[in-house]
Parts: sequence; structure tokens; C-alpha cells
Amino acid sequence: PLRFLYTVPALFLVLILTHPLRAQVTTESVDAAVQMYEENKPVRAADRLRDILTSSSVTALSSQVRAKAYTYLTRAEWAMYRRVEAESAMMSALRTDGPTFAEYGGKWARENPALTDSVATRFLSNAVRLFDDAEFELAVNGLTDVLPIEASLNPSDAAQVHKILAFCYIAMRKNNLARLEFRAAFRLDSDMEIGDEATVAPKLRRVFLEVQREGLVVGRESLRRNTLLRSLLFPGWGQIYRGADKRGYSFMAAEIS
Repeated sequence: PLRFLYTVPALFLVLILTHPLRAQVTTESVDAAVQMYEENKPVRAADRLRDILTSSSVTALSSQVRAKAYTYLTRAEWAMYRRVEAESAMMSALRTDGPTFAEYGGKWARENPALTDSVATRFLSNAVRLFDDAEFELAVNGLTDVLPIEASLNPSDAAQVHKILAFCYIAMRKNNLARLEFRAAFRLDSDMEIGDEATVAPKLRRVFLEVQREGLVVGRESLRRNTLLRSLLFPGWGQIYRGADKRGYSFMAAEIS
């Protein structure tokens, strides 16, 4: 009987701690803290969000709600000129749930490139270190966390993210995925280079050059097609489009006369 008396309260406590209502209360607390931020009270918002994120009940929240809390903590810390804390919160938000950060902080991240580019650089540096240590899956996981805010990044940094992903996939013998990443990188930075030729492995260079040549061929075909279409619409326009201005204007003058 005594054992039963001790067991029942323990079970009751477990039910209370795991009850969905507890998570709901914390979710409402996150929303209340977000409201503080929106009311231009970053200090109070940051204090409340830190309390939520360090509480024992935070694990009852979904990853999306936790990422939302980290996102607004990032914004609050940055509003108080606390760069280190803002970077840490932003990285935590992306690692927790990148799409949620993009939803609540994507536009804000584009408007604050100093912080966004710094965080992207930290993710890239960590991925390069992991690649050098042959921890390819961990490197891929880390870079994938950044992809939801690709549109908020400097194009050259975004291209580097895809390039390192391609390197990892080649090392993992997933060349088809690597080609997709190289293509994405070239779309962002058509002049992207592979890096130090003396240190880049031949298998990395080979796939890189294949995709680069493929892009050049597609580019020439596109140029030829666009030139032809312009020439058909108005003689001389196609030549001007290709850079042959004198020849193009001569055709135009002949057509007008």
C-alpha cells in the first residue's frame, strides 16, 4: 500500500509534465515575447525568450516553435547591438528549423547583411573543417541548415555553400547530386573558381570542369538563339546584342533607308 501511495503521485507528476497543455502554455509565452519585440521592447523580449529557451520544459515545444523563439531572440539581441549573442541565436534557429527562421526572419536577414554574412561564413568555415576531417555527412548537414535562407545571402557566399556541398557529395560518391550543386553554384556566381589548383583533388576538379563546360555550351546556345530572335524581329538588333554595335547599326540604317 505504501508503495502504491508513492507511485501514484509520481505518475501524476509525469502526466502533468508531459501534458499537451504545458506545451501550449509555453507556446503562448513565445507568442507573448514576440509581441514584446513587435512593440519595440527588445530587452524584455530577449529576457523572456532566454528564459523560455533555457527552461526545462522547452523540449515539450515543437522544433518550429523553438526556432521561432530563437529567430526573435536573434532580432532582439541585434537590436541591442549584441553581435555575438545574435550570431549564436541565429545559428541555433537555423539548426533547429531553418524554414521557420526563413519564414519569420528571412526578410529581416536580407536587411541585415552584416550579421547574415557573418553567420554564413561561420557555417562555411565549419563545413570546410569537417570536409578536411572527412566528416562529409556532418558537413552536408551543417550546410543544409543554411539553404532555407539562401536568398538572404550574398550570392558569392551562397555559391560557396553549394560548391562545398558538391565537394562533399563527390567524396561520398554521389556525383549526380554534386553536379546539381555545382550548377546551382554557377547560377549564383558564373565566375566562381574551384580554389587552389594545387590542393583540390583531381576527382573534384574533373566534375567541376565538366559542369563548367556544360554551362558554357548552354550559354553559347542561349546567346545564339537570342541573337537570332532579335535579328528576326529587327535587323541589326541581334548584332548589337552580341556586342557588334557598328555592324548592328549599319543593318538598322540599311533597313530604315
